[in-house]
Amino acid sequence: MSDTFLTRDTEHPPIPAAARDCVSTCSSSTHCTGTSLAVARFLTNTRRKSVCFVNPSGSALGELSRAAKRMSLTITSSEEQNVGSIVRLIKAIEPPLELPPPSPHVVCGEAPPSPHGLCGEEQNVPRTPAPPARSVSFNTQEVVKAVRRVVSDSSERPSLTEDGTGGVYLIRESSDGVPLPPVAVFKPADEEAGSENNPRGLSEHVMREGFRPGGGAVRERVAYKLDRGFAGVPRTALERLLLRSKTGKHLTEQCGSIQEFVGDAVGDASEFRFDGSERSEFDEAQSQRLSVLDSRLFNCDRHEGNVLVTGARGGGGRRGIVPIDHAFCLPAFGFFREAEFTWRYWASAAVPFGAEVLHHVASLDVDADVEAARAAGLGESPCATLRVCTTLLKRLLGGSRAGRATPRDLSEALMREEYDRPSTLERLCARALGLLDEGGELSDAGLVEFVQAEAARRGEEYAPPLEFYARLEEAMREEYL
Repeated sequence: MSDTFLTRDTEHPPIPAAARDCVSTCSSSTHCTGTSLAVARFLTNTRRKSVCFVNPSGSALGELSRAAKRMSLTITSSEEQNVGSIVRLIKAIEPPLELPPPSPHVVCGEAPPSPHGLCGEEQNVPRTPAPPARSVSFNTQEVVKAVRRVVSDSSERPSLTEDGTGGVYLIRESSDGVPLPPVAVFKPADEEAGSENNPRGLSEHVMREGFRPGGGAVRERVAYKLDRGFAGVPRTALERLLLRSKTGKHLTEQCGSIQEFVGDAVGDASEFRFDGSERSEFDEAQSQRLSVLDSRLFNCDRHEGNVLVTGARGGGGRRGIVPIDHAFCLPAFGFFREAEFTWRYWASAAVPFGAEVLHHVASLDVDADVEAARAAGLGESPCATLRVCTTLLKRLLGGSRAGRATPRDLSEALMREEYDRPSTLERLCARALGLLDEGGELSDAGLVEFVQAEAARRGEEYAPPLEFYARLEEAMREEYL
């Protein structure tokens, strides 16, 4: 039997008295079984949320059932191909801030929310072993099934990629020992930069402002859900996987994003010219769709490496672009100093938006998008960022400006022209919050300092009140007559 622990960067409640008694009894007893010792170690570590037992014996299963009842733990079981029975004990705690309960679809479907917890696991699971329910999404289930098949058939842990700051694993099959092309990319939430389990030694990595370690997986899924195929974000799911340890002897359950691998990519944007010569090789509408996506999500990490270039499509010989890596989109509200849009410097950024893009932006439903992001697990503060940026996008591309606005106009509104000079978006938000009179100057950190002070006072990330949005729209009307 092996015991596998799932760790998470969050604080949990103190150990209950009954649990302390159990640990004390087991520690002083010469007849304590391996199962009891594993449970005792699990209970003493307040940072651990669950513990897994692989193929437990009948007597061990009885011990686990009694321990679950005595310690008010949740117990579940499941069957994994080529592994066997997995029995899990789970502490009854609230999920961490950055990964709140998503929708019932553990993958990115279009279903309404339900009382499911993180990555599809039910919060109030019956305390008798039963296979956990899984939901089906027509969008991503094919990808998830392929990943589960590959992982369960493998006796080794997937290989860590050479690049990146967090855990990034290519999930690939093999034939007669020969590796085949990858089917997906898996990014565990507990291995992101700044997390304790980061495999690259970046557990003390300084995060970008407005983000917390562990929140990237949810943002990857939200980007896919909100894009709806418009800019071409690959199919993305949020799932739990049982992966082999580095030695291959143990199983570790990890939650993270699973994204379909872009098999026809021939490189990234850094390998191609976007200085005007690309206009015969790339469809301008593709870069325009990308600019709309990044503006809606306030992307803080759209560099050239996060734009894949695919082979020629159709008879015209045009190449395609595919946006990936959205862990640093939708920062907490007010942290608007670090937008990064590589497309700002492309020649096509000076071309006015076409009718297709204008129609798409006009059809966006801000309230529906916020609800979809919230149901996917995004917090209220980054949801406020989504509402603000979508409102500004519709203002810039609508009304009398339709047909004249360009991607560069979007970047000029959202990005800082100078490092210490607030952007138009920051100034508009400051006016709507009453921090800035018309014609007044906003300091470099004025908006951030206000948000941080409010968050400290409230004990949670700041999201503006409802009346803020009415004042924001009025400020936008005055700015963009």
